[in-house]
Amino acid sequence: TAGYVNTEVRTLQAVNESTSPIMLLSEVSLPAEAKNIPSEARKSSTEYDTVDSAEASDTSETSDSVPESNTAVAEIKCVQLGPFSEHKAASDIAGKLTGLGISTVIGGAEEDILKGYWVYIPPLPSVALLAKTRSQLQAKGIDSFAFQDGRLKNGISLGFFTSDENARRRLNELSVKGFAAKIEPVINKVPRYWVTMQQVAADSLSRQFWSDIADHSSNVEASITKCAVGEG
Repeated sequence: TAGYVNTEVRTLQAVNESTSPIMLLSEVSLPAEAKNIPSEARKSSTEYDTVDSAEASDTSETSDSVPESNTAVAEIKCVQLGPFSEHKAASDIAGKLTGLGISTVIGGAEEDILKGYWVYIPPLPSVALLAKTRSQLQAKGIDSFAFQDGRLKNGISLGFFTSDENARRRLNELSVKGFAAKIEPVINKVPRYWVTMQQVAADSLSRQFWSDIADHSSNVEASITKCAVGEG
């Protein structure tokens, strides 16, 4: 993002495994459980068993023993802050972290948001049948309008409702009056952004920093996840 050194923008791959429960920043402080960044794995040196020259005369073979190497790699964890509804908000937080010497990654994805429910009669085969059906609806005191284009063209809208309960109530009213209608949820795709840093860096931040985040971004949460490639 322009204006912030060390901050890069890329799409994060969702990591479902090894993800700890989401915590509100205003409720808890982050746990300090991944403080040690793994150093280069150490391999044990190869050892050899030698046979004394006196024993060599009594045995026809010498045995070489090469112990297996024990390599332990610690899992690096990251902290995600979000979601932010605007890229600028995520960028502002990333900029503050960059100013504290902490590298961050801004990731974005679209989230499906339920807007409401259409109650409608599916598209009719002709304009004449559309007009006839609307007249029948009007005769029974039911307001309607025709879809003029799109995949529901020549269909009849019988109302948009924000709750499933109200939409089903409308559907039942129509059924009682002899009209077969349907319910369809309306989904909007909304961009969401997250700021990710290593947990060892997040643990170094002051309580005041987290308090400021909570005060200015009430819907932002912190979750601990396995770092994706490029974040460790």
